[in-house]
Amino acid sequence: MSKAVWIIRDEHQRYGAVLNLVRNLITKADAGPATIDVDLLDLAFDYIVDFIDTYHHPKEDDYLFRLVRRRSPEADAIIAELEGEHGDGERKISALRLLLDRLRQDRTDEHFMAFKAAALDYIDFEAQHAMKENDRLLPIAERVLTAADWSEIEAAFADNDDPAFGDRPRAKFTAMMAQIVRRAPAPYGYRT
Repeated sequence: MSKAVWIIRDEHQRYGAVLNLVRNLITKADAGPATIDVDLLDLAFDYIVDFIDTYHHPKEDDYLFRLVRRRSPEADAIIAELEGEHGDGERKISALRLLLDRLRQDRTDEHFMAFKAAALDYIDFEAQHAMKENDRLLPIAERVLTAADWSEIEAAFADNDDPAFGDRPRAKFTAMMAQIVRRAPAPYGYRT
């Protein structure tokens, strides 16, 4: 397995863990919407948006998708689908953030149920998207990309001087994750 494939799958797992935290926070809100930690949800969404939109998807779009498309016409349809889903995900999370703001201002059951439905939809959407990349696109990439292609992809992923993918964003995401862990209840974090 290429180092780049490992990184992509690892990134899917990392943001999947944050999505799982969000799912559990909202499905276990048995005491009602007043008990939801909207600040923790907001922090989790900050992490997801920053991670996916500024770190994860640009690598896929600019390197992986471009090179696989060049080598395999059979991948055109799945890549077009995945690219469309990148845009769909941005729209879904934007709508979700608005619903969270509405819930922050008015903790009614109606606002909570609207937020919960949108959040669960978004989480399922992102999980299916990551699975599609893992199960359908990455096997094609592993089959058709050349050693030179993988070198280009891996260099882009490991370029420490690149402000989009280098040490600074990694430190940012590490700090964001540390805040999430400090605020999150067990088993996701330290809070009881």
